[in-house]
Amino acid sequence: MLCLSRRKRVPWAWLIGTAVIGTVAVLALVEHLTRKRGDNNLDEAITTEPLETPVPKIPEWKEVEPQDSRYPREHQIQEEIHTAEGVTLIAASRRGKSHAHKGAWREDAFAIQSTNGWQLIAVSDGAGSASLSRLGSEIATRNAVDSLSVRLAEPSDDLDGQLLDSLRNAVVQCRNSINEQAEQLELKPNELACTLLLFVHRLLNDGSSLVGYLEVGDGAIFVKTAGADDEPANLQILDSEDHGATAGETWFVTSRPAEVWSERAKVQRINGGIELVAVATDGVADDFFPYERRAKLLIDAIEQEVFAKPQNDQATALQALLGYELRGSFDDRTLVVLRREPGVE
Repeated sequence: MLCLSRRKRVPWAWLIGTAVIGTVAVLALVEHLTRKRGDNNLDEAITTEPLETPVPKIPEWKEVEPQDSRYPREHQIQEEIHTAEGVTLIAASRRGKSHAHKGAWREDAFAIQSTNGWQLIAVSDGAGSASLSRLGSEIATRNAVDSLSVRLAEPSDDLDGQLLDSLRNAVVQCRNSINEQAEQLELKPNELACTLLLFVHRLLNDGSSLVGYLEVGDGAIFVKTAGADDEPANLQILDSEDHGATAGETWFVTSRPAEVWSERAKVQRINGGIELVAVATDGVADDFFPYERRAKLLIDAIEQEVFAKPQNDQATALQALLGYELRGSFDDRTLVVLRREPGVE
């Protein structure tokens, strides 16, 4: 006997409930997609095309004037000296993009002078963490050059020893002056913290150069020598290597007693003489690191874009050169250049 099973009967109430639940689920999904898109068009809301990602707007660097009226400074300064000995000094300093954007003052400083046959250079970078570092850098550079000028004006039969003692005394005078200013303002000396690079040059009768230098903190001194006899020009880097373990970490004049820094003074004679010297704060020097490969780019740019200009226009040209654009470079920039004019013996 063939037996046929009887089809199970499905209650109408269950079918209707299932249909309602499904419809509600679809409508909920559509509403979710619509809200996500922010669009009232249901046809577009359920499209399978990928959503476009908006391109973020690149922030623009601002030029904001500082609100702090204490010890105001020009955002850009420059100076040039042409000596009777045929040696030129050119200096320029400018506020960096970061300080301009935040409405802060330029913290770098320089001082240059030519006296009694000596060319004197001082460059300083104020510590970003110090409230009045711009005042510290001004004190350091001004007092260093003043001290060197007085000491080197005295007659001496031992130029090497005189230069060494003058450099040592200069950094002591810097530290003492910063301490005195801090005391007057009822501040700790580290609120005026700054670096210090000193370079002194004298052209000797035999055509060689006597130089002395002292470095506290980051930055660098680049020295291009003419080379003795038929030797080619050579580029020497005098880097203090006072960089800390992390970016922005370095030593300052106020970090240790002045007597510690005075031991860093060095003096040497360069046969064949100096062609060009560039003393730079880290806002410039770091852009040409590693120096062994990139410092020549800076020296070439100075020779081609600055000294191609007539005298009295060269400081303006150096200021323009410091306006170069480089991604990731936004610190204050200060550069002092010493050049022995071609043909000077």
